[in-house]
Amino acid sequence: DSENPFELIWHHESGLVVPGDAKSLAAVDVNLDGWEDFIVGVNDEDPQIFINNLNDRSPNRPLKVRLSGTKGNPNAIGARITVTSKGLANQLSEVNAGGGYLSQSSSDQIFAVTKDNDSSVVVTVRWPDGKTSTTEADANAKFLEIGRK
Repeated sequence: DSENPFELIWHHESGLVVPGDAKSLAAVDVNLDGWEDFIVGVNDEDPQIFINNLNDRSPNRPLKVRLSGTKGNPNAIGARITVTSKGLANQLSEVNAGGGYLSQSSSDQIFAVTKDNDSSVVVTVRWPDGKTSTTEADANAKFLEIGRK
């Protein structure tokens, strides 16, 4: 279907099975390897953590982007980040707050970038006030913090 670009993947294919009454999901890099992991809240149970083990099998690598906003909005909620990396489609993410029942994902945004050490990565930020900034990341960067000037 051209209107819905997503494809249903059953749990036995995805490997993500949450037994019980799942109520919330947060995407956070729990083990600090650069890839997003999942924390799932289950009704009347302890949270369940699912570690992303894509690290060695991916043709790409993660780039974590953290924005430092202005006074009153230090996490730059509402900013839009676009990442351009050779050989990959442009990626867009918006920094938001909340997002699920009793859960909130990290304000750090994680993007896939090419492992090609000769290729530059360009990060464009549209800040909540509408201004834009562009930063070229080092080809081997795993983390990039960008402040509002």
